[in-house]
Amino acid sequence: MALFAMQLKRRVFAHGPREPPRLPALPLIGSLLSLRSPHPPHVLFKELQGKYGPTDGKDIAFGDYSATWRFHRKIVHGALCMFGEGSASIEKIISSEARSLCSVLSEAAAAGLALDLSPELTRAVTNVICSLCFSSSYRRGDQEFEDMLLYSQGIVDTVAKDSLVDIFPCLQVQGRIQEELDSKVGGDRCPQLSDRGSLPYLEATIREVLRIRPVAPLLIPHVALSDTSIGDFTVKKGTRVIINLWSLHHDEKEWKNPELFDPGRFLNSDGTGAIIPSSSYLPFGAGIRVCLGEALAKMELFLFLSWILQHFTLSVPPGHPLPNLEGKFGVVLQPARYKVNAVPRPGWESSKGKPC
Repeated sequence: MALFAMQLKRRVFAHGPREPPRLPALPLIGSLLSLRSPHPPHVLFKELQGKYGPTDGKDIAFGDYSATWRFHRKIVHGALCMFGEGSASIEKIISSEARSLCSVLSEAAAAGLALDLSPELTRAVTNVICSLCFSSSYRRGDQEFEDMLLYSQGIVDTVAKDSLVDIFPCLQVQGRIQEELDSKVGGDRCPQLSDRGSLPYLEATIREVLRIRPVAPLLIPHVALSDTSIGDFTVKKGTRVIINLWSLHHDEKEWKNPELFDPGRFLNSDGTGAIIPSSSYLPFGAGIRVCLGEALAKMELFLFLSWILQHFTLSVPPGHPLPNLEGKFGVVLQPARYKVNAVPRPGWESSKGKPC
């Protein structure tokens, strides 16, 4: 009788509001049996979407939406706006760290050593924040910085200390990026934020890296504050909602051959400008919950990559396997560890006399 009543209830609601499709569930363990998979969660969820169907709709981190939350966000947002995109002060700080990265690569190249860029990028990104907040920074090998990383290793592994971006995909097209840099920037100065509009292929490459390998494949969980709907489905108040950004960025209906790395998809028809070809591109989220550090991250990505590729040609050491894009799942997707050889480009064998 109980089963009959449940089936009858389902049929009645089939003609009214529909709940989103759900996994089979058992008492006590819920849907755990359906979540067994060798794949990381974002890939598994995309597979389940193909089986159970999508729920069309987009929503936008931790912390319930409230007056307090809005006040805190307003404070942080206002502070970041003081160093808004194009600000000379923030550009100077990032460029200083880019110069430091190039110095480290020069030392490694002179010694004939392959270098793991992960800790260097970690220090560079940390120094940008420390410079903004405390007017201080860490030198390479600074014991305090090393102790801090060691002390917080569990947290660091979870949130991915190397997660600024996995630059390996960029190396596949670095020749074309370098041609663009040579043509538009030249060898008499280093790239500036004002060059972004004249370096569309570099911009397109950064966007493609963030598409094919989003830093956070699953956006931070949200909760419905009231009864609402997503597409044709009802969502009850209190329901936890997780947006699978990986699925959006690998949707065959939105992206041709989504598993292929192709910066050209972010260029206009004549290749002279960077574009956003699909609304299913949300590397930093969207709406009121959009990542507060979006503008800063974009500036760092552009300046770090443009400086490095202007000065060096990078390659994987002979005999070392090419890293894959699968990554290690955590709060963010951590890139696979790998080393690179850096060869100074003609004219950049020494930084002496250079205006950078």
